[in-house]
Amino acid sequence: MQVMKIQKGKRIAKRKDKVKEWYLIQSGSVIQKLGLAEVILGPNAILGILERDWYICDYIAAEDTAIAVIPCENADDLKNILSANERYRIVFLRTAIEQRHRIFVLYSQLYRRMSQFHAFVQTVFNDYKTFCANYQLDEQVFPQMDYFNRLEMKHKAEAWEVNNSTSLIKNVLKDYIQMMVKDDSLCVGVIMEASAQMHRAMLGIGEMVTYLSDRKKFFWQNLKMIFFICILTWQSVLVKGIWTSLR
Repeated sequence: MQVMKIQKGKRIAKRKDKVKEWYLIQSGSVIQKLGLAEVILGPNAILGILERDWYICDYIAAEDTAIAVIPCENADDLKNILSANERYRIVFLRTAIEQRHRIFVLYSQLYRRMSQFHAFVQTVFNDYKTFCANYQLDEQVFPQMDYFNRLEMKHKAEAWEVNNSTSLIKNVLKDYIQMMVKDDSLCVGVIMEASAQMHRAMLGIGEMVTYLSDRKKFFWQNLKMIFFICILTWQSVLVKGIWTSLR
């Protein structure tokens, strides 16, 4: 199996490149990058395991790194590799399960952040409208709010998938691997299932990264609205305090 030495900062695979093989990290670490989202992959991680015909992520050496080239493009190739090299079964199984878990963790973090950001901006805007109504003030026009909707995910990881992955990692990983590794079809099935879930979750991460990036621009463009609300609220509290002290 060919081993390649990659210098720190060098790109190993580029987004939208054709997937021709997988790479097993033997030493060092690699940054898996999709927009602003990043995952650090260490020894025994497999580059390409979540990809399909074309890479959806960039892979960049985080330090001087050694990777083994694995001629694998599909389930049949994987089965042949595992049949010829039984020692890879445990490595591939554990790696697929652990990498899936890390992707699910990142997905969950971004989904929570996206939901919190949307709720915060929506609450601020509603408070602004209420304040203007209560004090009979003319509202400023913010047409962008008409398009500030919650993201409808096209590629979604279900909560039960994330919870299942977490329980597997925390409670029964060793026993699960020992059971799956005994049969080629089970072994390949688990790896390819994890691969498909990672692929879908990573596409969802890409959706959320784009959403947050676009809405971040919206947020700063409309920061004056938030500043205006804060000033009005502060003035309201101040006037109320003065009025109370005069009574």
